[in-house]
Amino acid sequence: MIRQGRFDSWEVVVIERVIPNKVKIGGVFYEIAKVDSPPIVDGRACTGAIDYENAKIELLANRDDGQTEQTLWHEILHGIAYDRKLQRFFGGCDEDHEAILDALASGLHAFMVDNGLKFPVSETPGQEPKEESQ
Repeated sequence: MIRQGRFDSWEVVVIERVIPNKVKIGGVFYEIAKVDSPPIVDGRACTGAIDYENAKIELLANRDDGQTEQTLWHEILHGIAYDRKLQRFFGGCDEDHEAILDALASGLHAFMVDNGLKFPVSETPGQEPKEESQ
């Protein structure tokens, strides 16, 4: 739901934040699950993880909506790198690769928020979301 209003001379846009249940990356549908315990990747506790073999993205629950969205972007970028065979540039889990993906995820998240955009949500990823009734 997007609501618009005016506050003095500034336009205010409030976006309902919704994390989708699934996303499609390349030809693969990834289930998104919020988990209570931090996912472990390469022996480190993380705020998110992507499992390519089981097509699942795990996000640590009980976090701010903005942090969760940014983490989802981070994991989506890992998925895109894996799908496009760019792991050597963006797919590693070392500090350098993670810093690059964090910066890109932060930028994507800021772009979405600053432009009043949100994750499209549909029952079937890869299809257009249903129109919201007014």
